[in-house]
Amino acid sequence: MGQAVLPQLPPKFQKYENDPILFIEEILGCHLTPDQRLIAESVRDHRITLVESANAIGKGFISARIGLWALRCHIGAAVYTTAAPPEENLKNILWGEIDDALSKCDQSLKEGLKRRVMSLEYGPRWWCKGVTIPTTGSAKQREAKFAGKHAPYILFIVDEADGVPHEAWTGIESCLSGGTTRVLVLLNPRHPSGWTYDLRHHSNANVLSLSALNHPNVVSGHNLFPGAVSREITVERIQLWSRLLQSDEKAEPVRTFVVPDF
Repeated sequence: MGQAVLPQLPPKFQKYENDPILFIEEILGCHLTPDQRLIAESVRDHRITLVESANAIGKGFISARIGLWALRCHIGAAVYTTAAPPEENLKNILWGEIDDALSKCDQSLKEGLKRRVMSLEYGPRWWCKGVTIPTTGSAKQREAKFAGKHAPYILFIVDEADGVPHEAWTGIESCLSGGTTRVLVLLNPRHPSGWTYDLRHHSNANVLSLSALNHPNVVSGHNLFPGAVSREITVERIQLWSRLLQSDEKAEPVRTFVVPDF
């Protein structure tokens, strides 16, 4: 039996194959922060992108839209999304952002697209799917949920990754040997241990550490990106979660920071 013939990429989307930012701006109608642009470029250029960041800088927003770029602009793409249990983390946050993007996008993106619960398909071998992580069963069963996936272009999006079990990563890593493979791992770092901590030293990983202090809302003091972190809440967190370094204390890079002049 011969191989299945994949659909052709419409000419309109061919120019976006290596330009996720242009796709997000022109097709999805979004304006991105500098940090969100860094994430998009890293997924394009690196096999593994690890994003460690503060809350509310727009990780879910950009990861959903990167997923749509990967799906629409790569023939026969397979995009798999997951998040730490419970399932609502995946369904409401990441897939909520995907649904929001589709509600506002250029209508050409929806041509030929079949939508189901946590599933988008342009064809039988061209899809974006949500993969839930079972809280019961064996480690091998959890690993099997992510292993054995192959396609000309694969993107795994792992949100709330510090709560995702190691078996999921083991399954994902087993799929990275062929074709064009990409992994986007997102977390708010809380513990200096686990597979996400070890991933910093992976030979193919590009690590992005993003601070709320660099977000345009915080820098400008204005609500340029509604719903994202604000200067007011950042000042409040600095006051609640930190103290001044004493004159006899050594500044440790991981535990200290300089408060910006603004």
